Amino acid sequence: MSARQPGRGRLGRSALLLVGLISLGLAQAETNPQPATTSTPDGTILRDRALRFVPLADGREAVFEGNSMRLVHMLGADKNKESFLRVTIRILQVTRQHHGIDTSNPFHLVVRAGQGLVLEDPLTKSSLPIRAFGEHAVSDVSPLLVAPTTEIVVLPPKCSRLEC
Repeated sequence: MSARQPGRGRLGRSALLLVGLISLGLAQAETNPQPATTSTPDGTILRDRALRFVPLADGREAVFEGNSMRLVHMLGADKNKESFLRVTIRILQVTRQHHGIDTSNPFHLVVRAGQGLVLEDPLTKSSLPIRAFGEHAVSDVSPLLVAPTTEIVVLPPKCSRLEC
């Protein structure tokens, strides 16, 4: 009987999930071509939002707007929910680590003419067309583009109230 290394199976399952999503998305993209936008040249950015993903100690992940402390969304602790977004961000972060790039810089969620919703990493020049993964992926990610922000008050580590 072989000993399992902690965490290794989870990464393997995540990689397998992503490969499956890519295969499914590419097959769907081939069978469902999207109409071309005629009013703007393909690739033109129609909307852009910089997003930072910060893992929290309790298993949740905070999504902040750009470099501000304005909260856009909170991914819950249940890793089975919003798994497409979690796996996609994890892959982009691992790519940055592999290249020795700081993972705290924001990614960009953009809408490009002729391409739709795209998650881009300006530092590694990686981009993932969300539409290629199907409408479910688009419906999971697109709210981040327009979600309102919430001001977060960061207290010093030993403070439990605002009067510290």
